[in-house]
Amino acid sequence: MIDLAIVGLGRWGTFLVDAVQGVSPKVRFAAAVSRTPGRIEQAAASRGIKVLASLEEALAQPTIVGIVLATPHSLHAAQIEACVRAGRPVFVEKPFTLTSSSAVQASAAASAAGVVVATGFNRRFLPAMRKLKSVIEEGGLGTLRHIESNFTANLIGRFPPGQWRLTAEENPAGGFAGGGIHMIDAIIHLGGPVTGVFAVGSSRIPALAPLEDTVSALLTLASGVTASVTTMMATAPTFRLQVFGTQGSAEIRDPDTLEIVDLAGKGRSFSFEAVSTERAEIEAFADAIAGEAPYPIPMDDVLNGVAAFEAIGRSLSTGGPVSIAEGGCLEITMNRRHDHYLLTPGPLTVPPEIRETMLLDRNPYAGDFVTMTAAIRRYLLEIANGTETHACVPLQGSASYAIEAAMQTLVPHTGTILIVQNGFYGIRLREIAEGIRLKVATLDLPMLPLPTRDDLEEALDADPSITHIAMCHAETGTGVLNPVEMVAEVARCRGKRLIIDAVASFGGFPIDVATLDLEALIISPNKCLESVPGIGLVLVNKEALATSAGRSRSLSLDLHAQWSTMEKSGIWRWTPPTHVVAALARACERHRREGGVAARGARYWRNWRILIDGFRQWGFRTLIPDEVAIPIIATFHVPEPFAPDFRPFYEALERRGITIFPGRLTAAGTFRIGVMGDLVESDIRMIMNVIREVLGEIDPRYKDLPRIS
Repeated sequence: MIDLAIVGLGRWGTFLVDAVQGVSPKVRFAAAVSRTPGRIEQAAASRGIKVLASLEEALAQPTIVGIVLATPHSLHAAQIEACVRAGRPVFVEKPFTLTSSSAVQASAAASAAGVVVATGFNRRFLPAMRKLKSVIEEGGLGTLRHIESNFTANLIGRFPPGQWRLTAEENPAGGFAGGGIHMIDAIIHLGGPVTGVFAVGSSRIPALAPLEDTVSALLTLASGVTASVTTMMATAPTFRLQVFGTQGSAEIRDPDTLEIVDLAGKGRSFSFEAVSTERAEIEAFADAIAGEAPYPIPMDDVLNGVAAFEAIGRSLSTGGPVSIAEGGCLEITMNRRHDHYLLTPGPLTVPPEIRETMLLDRNPYAGDFVTMTAAIRRYLLEIANGTETHACVPLQGSASYAIEAAMQTLVPHTGTILIVQNGFYGIRLREIAEGIRLKVATLDLPMLPLPTRDDLEEALDADPSITHIAMCHAETGTGVLNPVEMVAEVARCRGKRLIIDAVASFGGFPIDVATLDLEALIISPNKCLESVPGIGLVLVNKEALATSAGRSRSLSLDLHAQWSTMEKSGIWRWTPPTHVVAALARACERHRREGGVAARGARYWRNWRILIDGFRQWGFRTLIPDEVAIPIIATFHVPEPFAPDFRPFYEALERRGITIFPGRLTAAGTFRIGVMGDLVESDIRMIMNVIREVLGEIDPRYKDLPRIS
């Protein structure tokens, strides 16, 4: 007898327990986990089950052999991995996970650990389904052509409003998470892996909004078979599966009846004794744990089912078809989280919630907009440790406007600014300074090695009139991260004021404006803050700002005037780009939720590592050594076959909704790919495999490159 613990003793969890408790000779439930133990205490006691407060507590019980998860869908991935780490077999109610990337990761972890992982598709255990499978395999329907299915229910009144089964977060494809996914599994079981999806849906039932209460999906299978699935959440219960072949059709209209019709229209009916499919699947899990038989639903089928499920949600949101990678697992194309990927140094791929925030028109003089502006200013100072020492001054225009405003306002007309120039954006700093007629000295350095203390000391010694130093922190023209701490130390020692262009780095890499004693730090919202362009921001030393009144020769680009207006009234001097400000306010909220600078930088580093390791595996060379590179963009040498004309490669990616950057700003014969923005590891792998396909199409020498997984 195998003892299990169930996590989630709700409606379906109770169903699973009652299917085996006291009737199965193989398995029983000895414990139940609930975040609110008091709510299940009576139900658990009546079934002879001990109540535990957490999954971790269940995993610590030496007598608990396996775990059954009947929890909200979004929790599955993390809970599976927790079980695997503890070496415990785990049974997961469908859907296995909500995304293919998490499903693949969980499956790989289980495989590496040698842990049994099973998924609860109980309809596979119907005698009628088993009979249908054998009829197809024996050729009773000829060559399979099409599968048609419907799994529908009436959820009105079954769950209270706000219950997780009625939330869009837990049901990204409407009724497919609860019912339709069973039909996806049946289609994969009978016809093979799904390779493409096109879905439509509607939301006409206010009690279920915003869920699509009706969804239909057309599927293409690797075998050439087509399929259709419909699921509704507010009509009479229906379970119907019909398979069409060249020699006849077969239909399961209720769980215990199979009807087969030949080409002449003659039918045969098979009736089966009702069985507890829940007991069958839990006992099959117990057999797999005991080593008596593998769990009968292959993991490849489960992964393909998650891919198809995610594809349906994706198709509903985009209104277009979605492809699934070779082998049926959403490893590549299906895991496309955005219609278009902008992989430049910025602007970049922004999260949908940022775009949605911009759909509302706002009054720049209203209290909520003033509050929004103040929240942005506070948060940016907070993450830069500048709350006590610096002021945050936002300004209309791009980051270049903010750089010019900082120079106009802070550098005296009698002073000289030293520009550290070792890449394209160092050149831009010089152009801005010269454009506003400042006295400029230039420390002109090669791309590598990075600037040294001796370089700076020599430049300062050569021109005693230098009062300010300006340098780009993340030089995305090449991909290097300049040593701002060293430059700040030299500036302090020599009594010079330092202006840092942190346009590309702020929000993803730590910069302490107080400790570095910066005169000014320039920020752009459309880089590591993952918002849209339209404003620039300057974190400026309060003492320097207070003494700069009247210095700027520009009316619009006067930081002191902008700051003093905001300090007095909270409003902008000139009409602000209200939609852009709202987007940045939301982006700051997302940045905080993710975990701030450290968490965002870590995500970018993981993306960058996958990118450069993958390209190197294919034989590409990076321009910058890893130890001095900034992990937000990678610069690659254009390989010889593409050197004469890079456009076919660039344009082929554009047609697939992926924009890279030619990258010839600083180094000829290079291209650049950015990893900032709303990108996660699965996005980078998908993008890499699309690039692999394009390379193979353009030049046969690249046809057999390994896939990135």
